[in-house]
Amino acid sequence: LYELLDAFPIKGQSVAIMGSLFPWYEAITDAFGGTPHTFEYNTIYSDHPLVQAIKPQDFVPGSQLFDAAISISSFEHDGLGFYGDPIDPDGDLKAMANMRKIVKPGGLMYFCVPVGKDSIVWPMRRNYGHIRFPMMTEGWNILDSRGHDDSHFDVPFGGHHSVWVLENAG
Repeated sequence: LYELLDAFPIKGQSVAIMGSLFPWYEAITDAFGGTPHTFEYNTIYSDHPLVQAIKPQDFVPGSQLFDAAISISSFEHDGLGFYGDPIDPDGDLKAMANMRKIVKPGGLMYFCVPVGKDSIVWPMRRNYGHIRFPMMTEGWNILDSRGHDDSHFDVPFGGHHSVWVLENAG
């Protein structure tokens, strides 16, 4: 992530942090010069004035556009109910589609999900392979990645994490 933030800077940008119980990515965003805005279903454990929490169910997509977003190991949980979100088989795909309404056109998302053969590790997460990963990144241009090799999509039990920089094509 740090290498990609150096290559694609967020300095002076508003950054949506998708899923963060503890403000780790908020601190990274601040260190790289961005302004974090956290989307989280649960209570965030921080009293730092920089950390502003937004409940996804209270946010109207399109009401505010962010310059960039960070989603590190977050969307693979959407729709499985483990973190208090409603059960929805396409919750992850819907969350990614909503990101295109949250990140301005041409804006970037630093994105990480576990890859491997397409599967669900119920109720914790999904693994993304040759089928679902392209569905997740539909409408986004893949600009760069760290730690990824296409052979990771074929690992039987998945769980390998790479980071991509996606550009909102919308």
